[in-house]
Amino acid sequence: MTPFYNSSSFPGIQTFCGSLGKWSCYAFCILKIAETETGKRLDVLKEILIGIYSGWIWYNWENHDDKENLFVRNAENWLVYLTGERYEVEKVYEKPQSANYVVECWNNAHFRLPDWDSLAYSNSVATGKITSWRVFKQK
Repeated sequence: MTPFYNSSSFPGIQTFCGSLGKWSCYAFCILKIAETETGKRLDVLKEILIGIYSGWIWYNWENHDDKENLFVRNAENWLVYLTGERYEVEKVYEKPQSANYVVECWNNAHFRLPDWDSLAYSNSVATGKITSWRVFKQK
């Protein structure tokens, strides 16, 4: 069952929020980019649910432990919705020289911005290395 967004009143919200805590680091980075770009505070739960309902983010409502949950399928379209601006998003394996925004991927497991992390502590960042970047360039 796919819940309807109405503040915090949908069935299973605690389970869903547990999934957010496990797998949404890339989505959180995109939301942080949108907040920086627009200067607006966003309702994280609302915007991620809209991303899921719109098909920009994958979520398996039948299996909250699905490791593919909160996989961002279409960052470009989600950013158009969030900011009104068009971006090209590319995965690269060498440190980018120019971009509007860059998201680091650590150990193929955790995403963070160079100056912001959705986790208070990340073992991937503390003991690992950057394995790729997501480069955001405004069109």
